[in-house]
Amino acid sequence: MRGCTYSSETRAKISESHKGKSVSEETRAKLSVACGGIQIFIYNANTFELLSVQPSVRAAGRYCNISDITVAKY
Repeated sequence: MRGCTYSSETRAKISESHKGKSVSEETRAKLSVACGGIQIFIYNANTFELLSVQPSVRAAGRYCNISDITVAKY
């Protein structure tokens, strides 16, 4: 919660409760869209065939094996 300050003991307990948990890629994609992220549609330049739909700029960069900055420019 914003604006709340927690003691170091409380912060340590919160941190300990989150250790070992992992978030699936599906959950990450849902969070990205819910928080204002945009989906990236990747098409074949010659045939205009849809190749993939990626949940974020970063994921699209990983899919295309290029920098996410390059994806964001285009």
